[in-house]
Parts: sequence; structure tokens; C-alpha cells
Amino acid sequence: MTKTHVIAASKEAFYTWQYRVAKKLTAMEINQVSRTRKEGRERVYHIDDSPSGTTEGPLDFAKAFTATRDPICCITATDKTLIVGRESGTIHKYSLPNVALVQKYSLNYRAYQLSLNCTSSRLAIIDISGVLTFLDLEVRSSSDDGSGSQAGTGDPSKFERKDVWDMLWANDNPDLFAMMEKTRMYVFRNLDPEEPIQTSGYICNFEDLEIKSVLLDEIMKDPERPNKDYLINFEIRSLRDSRALIEKVGIEDASQFIEDNPHPRLWRLLAEAALQKLDLKTAEQAFVRCKDYQGIEFVKSLGNLQSEAMKQAEVAAYFGRFEEAERMYLDMDRRDLAISLRIKLGDWFRVLQLLKTGSGDCDDALLEQAYNAIGDYFADRQKWVNAVQYYLQGRNQERLAECYYMLEDYDGLERLASSLPENHKLLPDIGQMFVTVGMCEQTVNAYLKCNQPKAAVDACVHLNQWNKAVELAKNHNMKEINSLLAKYASHLLEKNKPLEAVELYRKAHHFLEAAKLMFKVLPTIMP
Repeated sequence: MTKTHVIAASKEAFYTWQYRVAKKLTAMEINQVSRTRKEGRERVYHIDDSPSGTTEGPLDFAKAFTATRDPICCITATDKTLIVGRESGTIHKYSLPNVALVQKYSLNYRAYQLSLNCTSSRLAIIDISGVLTFLDLEVRSSSDDGSGSQAGTGDPSKFERKDVWDMLWANDNPDLFAMMEKTRMYVFRNLDPEEPIQTSGYICNFEDLEIKSVLLDEIMKDPERPNKDYLINFEIRSLRDSRALIEKVGIEDASQFIEDNPHPRLWRLLAEAALQKLDLKTAEQAFVRCKDYQGIEFVKSLGNLQSEAMKQAEVAAYFGRFEEAERMYLDMDRRDLAISLRIKLGDWFRVLQLLKTGSGDCDDALLEQAYNAIGDYFADRQKWVNAVQYYLQGRNQERLAECYYMLEDYDGLERLASSLPENHKLLPDIGQMFVTVGMCEQTVNAYLKCNQPKAAVDACVHLNQWNKAVELAKNHNMKEINSLLAKYASHLLEKNKPLEAVELYRKAHHFLEAAKLMFKVLPTIMP
């Protein structure tokens, strides 16, 4: 699986699915892609075919069932290259995303595992006997290849290791890889090995000069209860040496070593060490080398500060030592900066504590914000009782109404509605809450307080409180009630409930209509 393709193979054919297209597409192109069928997105290729990369008709899964004398045994891919190995030792190289056969290579052994480096320039091959060799897919000069050999296109490297059962290229360096040989892990840079590490882990990631390995054998002993201790991180030698130089020798010597062995991770390590010592010039240069724009801006902001203590506090916050940074701010009598730090971290409990413990006047708006944020914290965890306490202090009426409703505290909800001014935007919502639980009187009060008599009448009808509905309609000179009564009576008659329709008219004080209806239905209900 690559960033754009999923590739699967059987013995006879391989299937490609382009699940993601290039980001830079116009709206018209996106439309065209969505309208077309899967022809360009899903393809099946027989291993004996020689695709040219052009569109080749509809998707044909029949190719997967056509036999071949030389089956597929392994595959690997990067964003721009697909490699397929066959049992005879033949290696096919295809270009991606158009899947065109570019070249074939012939080996004297059957490949068991294939792996491409991050630039797709070199192929690592572990054969069925556990021998690791390399195949250069591009011409490499002596300046490119640290081994000093001038390997031509397709010529295997002279490198060979036996008893290899796993290997992985670094994601960010084409000449760096790790391999497992029996119970030892070796890291190679330009085909030169570092000292081995004793481990039986499977390599799952190699990035930023750090290898992540997983002890699968241990996990499979009890797969239902995996332990995170079975995930192990190893630092390679250049990272260990750089850290040791910084700690024991100094930044200047470490800078020279990193200059000779450049890598973004090492420059970042140097930048962070320089920051700790407030060596802003070295820190800025190192951040530039590892292309960390955020770090560059941070160093510039430090340069604008006059106080050394303030710089130390900012650096402590940058490295996540928030308790230390807060203590420094408070020692400098900068409670405002300590509060600002805690707000950025979302630690509103500490914000509230700092606001209350300060000797000066506290900001009422900020205090309300803190109360409401803590209320949100409890509400998100459905701890409604705790949330109510903080929303009351934060005067957050909208969230209070929600909490009262979730707690089924309708007395509290009624008190809240009574305390709101007329035509408040929350009153219709409270009215709807009362409707859902069948509390007619409270519903009417809420709707009338926000000058919505029509909604109050509709709620009464919904709750079958026809007397109240008629009373409201009369008090507010609404003419819709007669038609509404007629519609509801017709509905009851259709449901074969004539007596309920008569009762409806009677409750609404429409006695003449009730009598007429009674006279009409009397023969049907009397024997």
C-alpha cells in the first residue's frame, strides 16, 4: 500500500486500486473523475502481459484466472514504482500511477521479500535462503554510493548478508536501512554496518534515525492482552553520538559533528540543546537547517525579550515543562502569563485557581469563561449535576437549560424560564423542552413570554389540551381554531372514534357541533 495505490497479487495477476488522486485537481476535473467508471482507478494485469500505461478497456477479472508458467512470488511498491518478483528469478519494474512495464531484471535465485528505498533507486532482495542482496535500479555514481562501487543499471551490488529474515529502509534516507540477522539487528549507512543490537523484534518503522520494533512472538503468546512494552524504540549510532557530544563535550563540537553527518533530526536535537542554554544564534541556524519555521519564529520571539528569566520560562513552556514555566511566571509576578499558559493548555481548573488566588482584582469575563469551560468539561462527560454548579456561576443560561432537561429537573427549568427577560431567544427552546415531556402549562407560559401565541396553541393541540387551545385562540383573536377542531374531529371519525370527536367539541365549548355530530352518529352506536 502506497500513498495513492493499493496493490494485491495472486500467482497469475496483480490488481491495482488508485484510492487517492493528486491533490491539485480543478472542480471540473473532479466532476469528470466522479462521472467516469472505475476504468482508471481499478486495473487487473496478468503477469505475462506488457502494459504500456495507456487505458486498456474495462476491468477484466478473468485475467486473474489465466494460468502462467512463471508465477508471482512477491511484490513491493513506492509512490512511483511497482516491483513484481517471479519464481524464476525475473523481476518486473512498472511505473506508477499509469502502470507501464519499464524493465525486466533476471536473477539467479527466487526472491522471498522485496523492498524499495525511499527514492526507488535501489531494491533490497531477501531470497528464499535468507540471503540479502541489492539491485540498483538507477545509475549511481561513486559520489552517490558510499560503498565506492560504480554499479550500472541492473547490476547487483557486491553486498551480501546471510541468515536475514527481515529488513526495512529508512523513510527519509535512501542509503540507510535496518536488517535482522538471526537475533541481531544491524543498521547500515552506505552499506557500512553499525554495531549490532541484540533483539528478536520485527522492524515496523524506521524514521528520524529511530527504529520502531515489535516483539511479535511475545505478543502472540497472549494476543488478547498485548503489552506496550513489546514495542521497542532503538536510536541509531549517529543520534546517540550527537546526544552524547551535546551532553559531555558541548554545542560547538556537536555542531561540527552534525555538519559532517547532516540529518533534520540531528539539527533539531542541536536546536533544542542550544535553546536550553539560550544560545539563540545556534538555535536559529539549526532550526533553519531542519526547516522548522515554528522554531525559527520562536527563537525570534525570544530575541525580543529583555529578561533572562522570561526567556527561561518561555523555553520551559516550549519543551512542555509547564509546571516549571508557571512557577517562573509567578516568581516574576506575571500571573497574567501563567493564566494565559493554562488557557492555551485548556487547564481551566488551574485557570480558576489562579484567578481566585491572585491578590489583585480578577477579570470577571475571564472568570465566567473559566466557569463555563469547566461546566463544558463536566457536561461532555455527562456529569450534569457538576455542570449545573459551574454554569450557574458562569451565567450560561443556554447550557443550564440543557443540563436541567438532561437531569429531568423541570422545576429548575421552570425557574430558569421565569428568570429570563421577555422575548429571550432561549424561551422557544425551553417551550419545546416542556412540550416533549407533556407539560402544557409551562409550555404555554414560555411561548407567551416570547410572544409566540401560535406556537402555544399548537403545543396545546399537540398535547390534546383543547380547552386551553380554544381559550388562547380567543384571547389572542386567532381564527384558525375552528378549522383545526374540524380537522381533528374528521381524523377521529376516520379512526372510528365518534364519541371522542363529540367529547372534543364539547370540551372546546362548541356544543352545537357536538350535538349535530351526536345526532349523526347516534344511529350507528345505538342498537
